[in-house]
Amino acid sequence: MATVFGNIVHFSFFCPRARSVFLVGASARSRRRRWKMVGTREGYWLAQVELPPGPFRYRYRADGTWHTDRDEIACRDREAGWLSIVDVSDAKRAAGRKRFAVSGAVGEGRTRK
Repeated sequence: MATVFGNIVHFSFFCPRARSVFLVGASARSRRRRWKMVGTREGYWLAQVELPPGPFRYRYRADGTWHTDRDEIACRDREAGWLSIVDVSDAKRAAGRKRFAVSGAVGEGRTRK
């Protein structure tokens, strides 16, 4: 799941048996990058990433296996296969905000469910 706060995006991926998870993605303005996610006791893997405005295409890599985020819109890429997409809003826009909760923390953001 991806929750957008302007140009900050919180990613959450449930994979309780994984030992290592990375968020791998790129926007139209950047090359592909990867971020190591932090695991919780409950089996969620979390990452907070600052991204440029626009669409961000990504997947999760858990213990060497690719996973598409089922909570987000997906598209098929000829080279990479299925990718999830999250629309990163401009930091100046605040439309569509609502309350959410992740691992006991409550904040405001735009969820994509």
